[in-house]
Amino acid sequence: MNHRAMGRLDDVRRIVALANAIVDRWPAGRHLDFMHVPLAAAAEPPPADLAFYAPLRDIRLPASTRFVGGFVHEDRTLPEQRALLDELDRLIGRPVDVACSCGLGRRDAEAALATIDRAAALCAEPDRGVTTQGR
Repeated sequence: MNHRAMGRLDDVRRIVALANAIVDRWPAGRHLDFMHVPLAAAAEPPPADLAFYAPLRDIRLPASTRFVGGFVHEDRTLPEQRALLDELDRLIGRPVDVACSCGLGRRDAEAALATIDRAAALCAEPDRGVTTQGR
């Protein structure tokens, strides 16, 4: 689809409903390791208005399930994405993992490398408990 989204959401309410439905129907005895939640719309970066993400406070993930926020995007500044990461941590109630919304193959090489660098910078924050040294 040439790195184009089919639509745009007003907020993440529908994503929360889908995530909760998946959790409610997850097979007994099977561990749900993580839930990747796309928060950008392909070439369009994630919304800067933090109110967009407010419904995430209603997501019901098991304590052992990692929330992977798909918000890393080459067209948002590092300070904007740090603020969003802080807000996601607050809404989910624990540190979240970072990812882009839908993979790197839809981007050109320059944008893909910029996205990787941005994710590494976000993960290297001292309070994230992750380092990129030696990798």
